[in-house]
Amino acid sequence: MISIGCLDKILSLVCTVFDAYSAVFFSRITDSKYILKSYFSLGDSISSGIEVDCNCGLVGWILKHNKPLRLNKFNRKQSCLGYYEKGEENKIKAFMGCPLPEGRGVLCVDSKRTHHFSEKDLKILIQFADLINLLEQKLCQSSVEFKKVLYYTYLKLVISLPKQSLKWDEFLKKLLKILQDVSGFKYAFFVVRDELGKAFLVEGMNKEIEGIQVGEKYPMSTGLLGWVFNHGKDIIRSEHGKGELCLLAGQEVRVEFKSFACLALKVNKKIRSVLVIADDEFKEIDSELEEFLYALKDYISLFLECLYFKNKAKG
Repeated sequence: MISIGCLDKILSLVCTVFDAYSAVFFSRITDSKYILKSYFSLGDSISSGIEVDCNCGLVGWILKHNKPLRLNKFNRKQSCLGYYEKGEENKIKAFMGCPLPEGRGVLCVDSKRTHHFSEKDLKILIQFADLINLLEQKLCQSSVEFKKVLYYTYLKLVISLPKQSLKWDEFLKKLLKILQDVSGFKYAFFVVRDELGKAFLVEGMNKEIEGIQVGEKYPMSTGLLGWVFNHGKDIIRSEHGKGELCLLAGQEVRVEFKSFACLALKVNKKIRSVLVIADDEFKEIDSELEEFLYALKDYISLFLECLYFKNKAKG
């Protein structure tokens, strides 16, 4: 993302070009919610950090319809700007704004003078919006490449663990620490099914989780973990998912997580383990992290498969 300092300078330039009173930029934080990320104003009445949605004033209209808007005299009884503190908005007489491509944000300017903005001004504002979008894309691409290199490095670190001839407990401890570090989630733990396949238990975790004990069995019919074992499907929820809390181990364990990934590990055609990251706060699992998690899942499944047949051959 563009730094706040860089955005501030761009908005200062926008204000100067249009001889405007204020220039503001709202950036998307969810599919329907946007936050005032940067602004430049000749006054000091902008409500810093304000959030808007597609039903909020003129900014919301631009987001909802994905169209530019130019008003040199607008009816305050029917709409509002929504980013000024009480009283200051009444002095604004002209407004102009346009969306960034794919709903990434909206750029707006306003003035205390009537009949201030022309069609030509709107076209220039659109060019400024395109500039911000281009900078966002370039920086995002650089960020994506950096993330891919970082995740590849972590994956190589995991692959190197068996070469260290570690005992299983030490291997699992290091694996979960790596998973915590790379994901940024508070908790990482490893769940296995019992010998009869009627219950599951936590075999290792990076830190204590209230209500969950290592080695304690929970019925296979409970919680999302039971569902993963029974259906053999992964479950991933990040901050862009549904907002309700979930119980991974059912009602018996009052541990509620808002963001998590449960990765089903198949060994000899059965789901024998689940690798989990979880957090009691909303956390994002972007496409790069998701790609890493699936690559890690494939490797750990293969590693466990090799251990399974190696132990079976010994027996």
